[in-house]
Amino acid sequence: TSLEKARGFLDIMNKGHPEYGCFISKEKTFTNFDYDAQISNVTEPQQRCASSPPKRISVSFLWCGYAINMSDLSVSVDYTRYQG
Repeated sequence: TSLEKARGFLDIMNKGHPEYGCFISKEKTFTNFDYDAQISNVTEPQQRCASSPPKRISVSFLWCGYAINMSDLSVSVDYTRYQG
């Protein structure tokens, strides 16, 4: 995936599509690259250094009750919110 294309897509989505009533919520938008202060970057700082070999760090982001591992894209249940 191209960073330029990802930024372009996010630019378009941030503008919204009023003719369709389609808008994104910046509070719920996550990226794996820096964009702006209102969009959260879910990667750890040590994962952002492109000059070094990729590290196998197990970092997950939480989405709709799931934990998605960003290293291997495995999906598991997010038990951090489970109360019972």
